[in-house]
Amino acid sequence: MARINDALYRILEMLLVGLLAGMVALVFANAVARYAFDYSIHIADELPRFLFVWLTFIGAAIAHRHSLHLGMKFVITSMPRSSWRYLMAASEALVLACALLLMWGSLGTWRINATVVSPILGVPLIYVQGVALLSAVLMATTSLDRLARALTGRVSADELAAFSETEDDKVIAETRGRLD
Repeated sequence: MARINDALYRILEMLLVGLLAGMVALVFANAVARYAFDYSIHIADELPRFLFVWLTFIGAAIAHRHSLHLGMKFVITSMPRSSWRYLMAASEALVLACALLLMWGSLGTWRINATVVSPILGVPLIYVQGVALLSAVLMATTSLDRLARALTGRVSADELAAFSETEDDKVIAETRGRLD
């Protein structure tokens, strides 16, 4: 199961690269067309916005999996190390609750977005905003897994260290690794 999950996230990371490349290419081509040829590429006004929505939601799910979101690390590190597992469980419970709210909201707007089409591309907006449901499911499953492991005491020391690690600590560790 872990290999399937890793493969899924690798595919999503490649998708992020493609989305970013598509955004950059469309915006650049449209800028060149406007200034050089006094012509506007019509889909380049709408499609990059849609790609940005996908990039944001999928990127949020990937960042959550790698514990890259901002946290209150200074609070965690000021607490005794024995409480970190419980703080991690509380944090994941809050993230799970937010992901479930996002899932609920996405499902609530499903019928509306399925019938509304974008003005230029003419695609149903469910294809654009439906990625929120995908992101919510991915974040909820990640949080549920971490929460279960934290409550049963199966969280590794490395994972707890990553939970309490600050960005400065990561930079220092990477710099030391390069100097050694």
